[in-house]
Amino acid sequence: MNPIIIEHDHTDFSAHVLSNNVELIGHSTLAPAGENVPGGLGEIDVVNNYAYVAVFNHGFAIVDLSNPAEPILVSLTDTPTPPGNPLGKYTADLKVDRTGDWVFLAMELSEYPGVLIYDARDKAAPKLAGFWPEPGLLLGCHMVEYAVINEQEYLFCAPLDNAIYVGLLLPEAGGVREVVQVARFVPTTEKFVNQQVARFQEDQVGWAADQVSGHQDMTYQLDPITLAPTLFVSFWNLGMRIVDVSNPALPLEIGSWAGEDSDLFHGALHTTVAFLSDEGKRIIATIPEGANPPALFVLDATDLDNPKTLSAWTALPDFKGEHGTFSLHNFQILDGTVYIAMGHGGLMALDISTPELQASPNPVASYLPHEPRPDGEPYQGYYWDSVLWNGYWLTADGSGGFYVLHKLGDPAGDVQFTSFA
Repeated sequence: MNPIIIEHDHTDFSAHVLSNNVELIGHSTLAPAGENVPGGLGEIDVVNNYAYVAVFNHGFAIVDLSNPAEPILVSLTDTPTPPGNPLGKYTADLKVDRTGDWVFLAMELSEYPGVLIYDARDKAAPKLAGFWPEPGLLLGCHMVEYAVINEQEYLFCAPLDNAIYVGLLLPEAGGVREVVQVARFVPTTEKFVNQQVARFQEDQVGWAADQVSGHQDMTYQLDPITLAPTLFVSFWNLGMRIVDVSNPALPLEIGSWAGEDSDLFHGALHTTVAFLSDEGKRIIATIPEGANPPALFVLDATDLDNPKTLSAWTALPDFKGEHGTFSLHNFQILDGTVYIAMGHGGLMALDISTPELQASPNPVASYLPHEPRPDGEPYQGYYWDSVLWNGYWLTADGSGGFYVLHKLGDPAGDVQFTSFA
């Protein structure tokens, strides 16, 4: 089930045709016939029968999934950039509200760093409807999350510093949406301070690099046990932080893990998701980006004060310097299965549904998307996101396009079999 083959010709399609327990249902280049999409394809969010796809250096696409076998590009929206702008425009992340009518673009390293808000009630012609500039103080927003808490709408932004910005999203007024910042969260617990002191004593030179968290991501979900609104934040070299946002204006860190009990932890945490096991435990999966080796850490965090590492799974024991190319990235968890995008390694599904599998994750499916570029040129695919929708598995790549897949055994067409993130 392992799709990763080291030391191959990345432009040779015969080395990229691989499918284990996964079938291709539909595909779209998300571009006019014979043309390439104008940028790489990244984050995917789905509401009802529409997929919203971030397009790097451009904006975002809306795709009609009414017929999964024939995904149709509805619109491709370009974000504003003044002519000659040296920064360009990097759509680092994308989220959509629960109606599918409002799209939130996290802009990083861009002319307009922060969060752009689009009115997508007309799917064929989304309109710019707002801008949240506050998180742009340090190169913009690397990730954005959307949540409805206490019947109010909020946006969470993670920039490149150690903070999470919290913004109250105001109702539409004349076609405009505004955001009022209500909090800025940074880790300040005694455990965090003690970790930093210990790190400084261990390495006074390398310690400074750990003080900027880097490309942290976050997952908003209801806590699997308490059902409290929670952010599971991957704070890069600062480890994983669990933040209660029941009161969004007063975020409260309630748990953390920074590899205290794992020799394979080397920082660079990127994505974290929690789920409730059949045994009633809070199980957390968290992964780094580009670490050597890239590992999926499975934790028992039932005791928030003392999360325990159950396993550290790696696709290969030795990545021979290509760990960044085959880096773990985004993933979802449904029914105890981790559906993960592994960069150039394609997609993989890992079963961690039982205590035995949490201690030793079992690969149960893999797929290496390999559709050719519309212009016929060779390329090296890199798969950024992994989303479950109605029993189908969605991913995308800037050169090969947008894919609708199906893992055999999953309930294709079941609207309940959909990931929340």
